[in-house]
Amino acid sequence: CRPSQGAALFVGVDSLLGHLAGALGRPTVSAFGPYADVHWAPRGPLVKVAHVDRPCRPCVKRGGPGEGGCRPGGISGCLEDLSFDTYVRPLIEDLLF
Repeated sequence: CRPSQGAALFVGVDSLLGHLAGALGRPTVSAFGPYADVHWAPRGPLVKVAHVDRPCRPCVKRGGPGEGGCRPGGISGCLEDLSFDTYVRPLIEDLLF
């Protein structure tokens, strides 16, 4: 079974599917929040990583649900601020056009 067979592009968050798509040579955009994409991002010649540059990345506020993050409720600001139009769309366009 090849989950990305025939796919023109994979767009998602840090996950196994992003790693598979990148390893299979598919154009891949993987969105990262507070964690160190330099260590954990999918690898491959057609892989792009979307993230918000912040001096606090990788995040030092870790914990369980509702305990980590820099915003109320344990939400990571770098995830909330990761807008599709600003950070993801340009990488898709770079890969496909």
